[in-house]
Amino acid sequence: MLQMDPIHLMEKVYHWLEMAFSQPLTSLKESHFYDQKDSKFYTVRFSDYLLLNDDLTPNKSAKSAYSKEVIAQLADKILRQEKKDVSILTIPRVDIDERKTVMEQFIGLLEDANLIRMVTQKMNNQDGSQRFDLHFAKDAETPRTTWEKLKAEFLRPRIDSFLAEHNIQLSSTTLWNT
Repeated sequence: MLQMDPIHLMEKVYHWLEMAFSQPLTSLKESHFYDQKDSKFYTVRFSDYLLLNDDLTPNKSAKSAYSKEVIAQLADKILRQEKKDVSILTIPRVDIDERKTVMEQFIGLLEDANLIRMVTQKMNNQDGSQRFDLHFAKDAETPRTTWEKLKAEFLRPRIDSFLAEHNIQLSSTTLWNT
């Protein structure tokens, strides 16, 4: 198995955290967690529950691309989540007011009236049901770069605070990929 260098791994974990913090508030499709027991960040998808019985044990008749070992680990993590195991931390999501604040700051940096209208409409329609993200045409490199920089500057202290609050050292964590 190819090992990833520690710096690249930390960058990958940080990027994963940015994505997790940006998820829709109301989405049940996937949730993001950190397991303090094995120092792994992970995602549980709605479809993962289909691999389990009602008592959250692996369903032996369920078909999956996951190995039996991965399904057993997944069942353990979900069962611990359901039992409110304090070593399983839910990754928080950016709330609606914060999303709108960053979008408003972004609007203040724009000059193009059409883009201002579009982002204003997205901000006014922000109800937490979409990812905290904006999408731009392929030729709109400047606003895309500006948005990504502003969003990263906004998320960085929140992610760092989450990590510090839970005494999580990125250098000793990994992503658990199912």
